[in-house]
Amino acid sequence: MSTDYTLAYGTHATPDDGRCAMEWVSHLAGEPHSDQPSCVSPVVRAFCIALNDGLDDIPRQRLRLYLARTIGTAGDGLDPARAWMAMDWLIRTYAPTWLSRAGLTDAAERLRSLPEVSSSEELEPALEALRFARQRARSGWGPAAVAWFAPGVIARATGREIAWATAAAAAWAAARAGVGDAAGDRARAAARAAAGDAAATV
Repeated sequence: MSTDYTLAYGTHATPDDGRCAMEWVSHLAGEPHSDQPSCVSPVVRAFCIALNDGLDDIPRQRLRLYLARTIGTAGDGLDPARAWMAMDWLIRTYAPTWLSRAGLTDAAERLRSLPEVSSSEELEPALEALRFARQRARSGWGPAAVAWFAPGVIARATGREIAWATAAAAAWAAARAGVGDAAGDRARAAARAAAGDAAATV
């Protein structure tokens, strides 16, 4: 399938205004112009939209190589696994990375050593470890740490850090699309907050 097209930021009223990743998928699949193609799973769609809008123009174009693979993912039964994979990455990879950078290796290792978070049963130990991580990140740094997705932090970030923030936003969106219960909401918020508190100390 051809990738000779350009991915644009955001959603568009008509194709003449441009197409984002999911709008191009609608076109490639023969569906009406929309950023919610019916052929794509909700989790994959949320992930792709967050990546599309979080990346700059040049790196955004790399998504074209993968868009055809999203067609036909709707209703394939894999969304729970996709969402838990995103949740697991937020808890055991993303948050520990920022904790390590802040020198909070004990909190980082506690998260990394958790068993894979693949269902609600693994969330309570993860939440306990995330609470510990937040306490460690905040100790001595005042009551209000900056959230990592805040514009001020992004403005000061390096390219690598922005890429991590974009990946985290995409994982957050994917996890929310597939694990939308209260415990999942708490875990996502805690992972982002722990990373944000740690990033504020770096």
